[in-house]
Amino acid sequence: MESRSVHDVAPMVDNSERIIKFHTRDNEIIEMPQKWIIISKTVKDFLVEHGFEDKVCEVTQPIRLEHVCAETLRIIMKWCQRHHTENIPASHDRGASGQYKGLDDPFDASIMPSKQAILFELIMAAKFLQLNYLRDISCNYLVYNAGRVAFAKLFDLSGRTDDSEPLDMARFEAMNDGKLSF
Repeated sequence: MESRSVHDVAPMVDNSERIIKFHTRDNEIIEMPQKWIIISKTVKDFLVEHGFEDKVCEVTQPIRLEHVCAETLRIIMKWCQRHHTENIPASHDRGASGQYKGLDDPFDASIMPSKQAILFELIMAAKFLQLNYLRDISCNYLVYNAGRVAFAKLFDLSGRTDDSEPLDMARFEAMNDGKLSF
């Protein structure tokens, strides 16, 4: 059997429609348009380093992401797609419009995983891919939710009984104004 590498290319692909394939830790192949994932400095540098950025060619072999599962990569793909299609800055630079709000953005909150293991992996994958704003909003989401859980546990450890005043999460959220950051 012939061995192939990421350097193998098939000619005649319009770069604006080029698909980049990723091989995840759980052996899934996920395809993503280059125009979405190019906001990742790591992917962009990889394409430049291997001479693929400016060539009209297709990368035929998947890029191996050994520490990223398919579920995490799909979250990253949704985030990158939105930032590309809605022309939202993928960095802390909000531009003149100031339109990007981080945790206040319902979309970002909606794509955050409910499983902590996936959230941790999302943070690490965003760091590796140099999607720093995604990393930061993921960290903020983790801290925000950890604060909620810690508050609830602290409240429970304080000796509450069944007839105690109910836990007032709205009051806790108002205290933090919903805007935790580093």
